[in-house]
Amino acid sequence: MGTSIVEGTLTAREVGRVRKKFTVFKSLTFERDDGSTETLKKMVARPEVAQWLQPGASGRFYRFSAFDVKGIHGVRLRDGTEIQAYPDPNRPVFLLATPLFLAWIAFMAVAEGRVPMLAVILLVMMAIGLAATRSTKRASLAEFERDGAPRRSAPAPTSPNL
Repeated sequence: MGTSIVEGTLTAREVGRVRKKFTVFKSLTFERDDGSTETLKKMVARPEVAQWLQPGASGRFYRFSAFDVKGIHGVRLRDGTEIQAYPDPNRPVFLLATPLFLAWIAFMAVAEGRVPMLAVILLVMMAIGLAATRSTKRASLAEFERDGAPRRSAPAPTSPNL
């Protein structure tokens, strides 16, 4: 889990799935300012950010990694345009599973007088997952704000092509 910045130009992208709350890119290829090329595979982005991930976009691209989810949470283009939105596709799973495991534990305690260890282990894992993704989200936002580039609102691009 962590954050980093790719500084350069997006040269190619391959869109995978487009959902209401996030877009999955099969790959994003960047030419870094130092001349090297980097291809990021299976990256997610919120629609607000995804629309700016067009070939030719140049600037800073803020990435994150949390468990099995990697993605782009922010963009600062060289023209001053900036947008930040953290995609969190695992959060609903953690939030939904937690009360289910609690209910399972309560039911088994009342019905059979025992606590199912599998439910306890899964509940702990959900709590750890929720805390870790929340921590990565905070770190991502702090990294973006700390960068200090001049702020300008980001109107939608003229042809989003998603």
